[in-house]
Amino acid sequence: MDELWRATPDEFVAVRNQLAKQLKADGKTDEAETVKKLKKPSVAVWAVNRLARERASVVADLVELGRQVEVATADAMKGEGAGALRELDRQRKHAVGDAATAAAAVAEEAGLPLSPAMAGRVTSTLDNASLAQATRDLLAAGRIPTELDAPGFEGLEGLDLGDLGVLGAGSADDDDAGAGAGADVLARERKREDERAAEELRRAVAEADRLEAVAADAEEVARTARERADAARRHADELQASAAGDQ
Repeated sequence: MDELWRATPDEFVAVRNQLAKQLKADGKTDEAETVKKLKKPSVAVWAVNRLARERASVVADLVELGRQVEVATADAMKGEGAGALRELDRQRKHAVGDAATAAAAVAEEAGLPLSPAMAGRVTSTLDNASLAQATRDLLAAGRIPTELDAPGFEGLEGLDLGDLGVLGAGSADDDDAGAGAGADVLARERKREDERAAEELRRAVAEADRLEAVAADAEEVARTARERADAARRHADELQASAAGDQ
């Protein structure tokens, strides 16, 4: 599968069709059908996946910070370590920026420079991919299947999750897959709820930080205004006193 994910968007369809043909010839009919359904990636998706192959350490740093934020979020939901969550998420956002810059450089080197809009989609995909284990695994492997504008499984809604068996390490036997299908669906639903709750908490913490900063700025403006008003009052009093002395 690696040759498929290394392909540029213009090369993707031909490589995909050749791979599907080879899988079918090898008797892997189901996998061949899954590969044939894979859509040509956008330049943003290609750049993110190429980044994972060419600048693996950059992606590894982001993936690790995403994992730490997920752990810290779970602690914060229990009322513990909100400050640690804020600091880790600040570091994660910085790592997203570093990864987006590196992805733009990788794309430029490959002769496919990113437009500002496409660069924004790269950033969004890196950001959201880092927030849940399922998408972190795909990110680290360089196998993100689509742009992500929401974290975790929520960002993959509408995508056939059965594809991820081929995209990842492989698929289970049909009997095992059938037996575990119901449990997998429930697990995914629980995971989605956990991720939504974690994202809501993360956004609430970020909003609290923003409002605290606004309040601090307002207090500083008010303090400066009071000092100026006091100075103006003293000056007025001095002028009044001087005028009274001249009479």
